[in-house]
Amino acid sequence: MALVLSEDQQLLKDSAKSFCEQIAPVSLLRKLRDSKDELGYDQAVWTQMIELGWAGMAVPESYGGFDFGHGGLGVVLEETGRTLLSSPLISTVLIGATAILELGNETQKQQLLPQIVAGELLTALALDEHTTHRPSRVATTATKVEGGYSLRGSKTFVLDGHIANKLITVARTSGETDSEQGLSVFLVDAAAEGVSIQRTIMVDSRNSSNVQFSDVVVPSEALLGDLDGAFESLSKVLDIARIGVAAEMLGS
Repeated sequence: MALVLSEDQQLLKDSAKSFCEQIAPVSLLRKLRDSKDELGYDQAVWTQMIELGWAGMAVPESYGGFDFGHGGLGVVLEETGRTLLSSPLISTVLIGATAILELGNETQKQQLLPQIVAGELLTALALDEHTTHRPSRVATTATKVEGGYSLRGSKTFVLDGHIANKLITVARTSGETDSEQGLSVFLVDAAAEGVSIQRTIMVDSRNSSNVQFSDVVVPSEALLGDLDGAFESLSKVLDIARIGVAAEMLGS
């Protein structure tokens, strides 16, 4: 069955295609790779993407976005995949903004989403702990302490973890290691005491990190979503992320 784009989506696709071909061709990725760039993406190109409104593509207008939905974002991701454009678009816009929309309370949405749209906030999802992707297999713990929680554990394959301002961290607040019950999500400042981030570069040159949490204390307000009950909403975020990554792969 053929995918028929709306007029607005087609215009968006044409604009994204032109931008990627002219501003961010495959040669840009090769340059970043060969120079071992410390960020792993071109800040000037990312700034232009923000100016085009891509960081607010799937964010509602009430939070400063453009409300094109994930369908519109998918159209853009397909074109970025075509030229292998390296940017925080997946980690911050596709995953980060979606996680805040699905899990966050109104205060968190009002505070964080406009920052993402403006390019002032970069996020990374800290979920996996092993070489295989199993979202419920979480041993990292978050223990209740006075005024907040103390996180302890490690994460691997954290996409863009080395550039993130905040780590959207999945931790276990109750239950067994493989249980879908007892999972909670926390917003952790990447610069917080006890956070250690080691950059790794994947075989496809995508930016990744290993992250260690050594008794990292976060305030109660850092809880994103329900205590012990984040798995259902997290699963929705991951499903949306998988579709977005598939769109990027379609372009490549």
